[in-house]
This record gives sequence, C-alpha cells and structure tokens, in this order.
Amino acid sequence: MKKETQKDRVIKWLKSGRSLSPKEAYFNDMGMRLGAIIHTLRHEEDMNIVNLNKSGRERFAEYKLNN
Repeated sequence: MKKETQKDRVIKWLKSGRSLSPKEAYFNDMGMRLGAIIHTLRHEEDMNIVNLNKSGRERFAEYKLNN
C-alpha cells in the first residue's frame, strides 16, 4: 500500500472545501513548504488554487481550491 504523501494530504484538505494556511499545514503533518506544494499542484496537476490574502497586508498566504 502506498504511503500518503504531504501532497496527497494537501489535495484531500483542499478538496474538502477548506482553506489552508502554512500554520495549519504544519500542524496537520503536511510539512513546512506549503507554497512549494501549492506551486506543484497549480502547474503540474492543473488545480485552480487561489490565495485568499490578496491585499498583501497579511503575512502568510491562505489557499483555497477554486471550483
């Protein structure tokens, strides 16, 4: 049986309809490089993931799957 990867956990989380921040990713065993995983999902998996913190005032990104 294949071990679930950090990328798999991020996909499952986003497909459940929840948003995801780096802090949530870290505490839910998805690693410390959420931005790198999101980049991979956007460009290699063609997932439409948006950053909810577009104002630039927030210190951290918050990602959500845009259906």
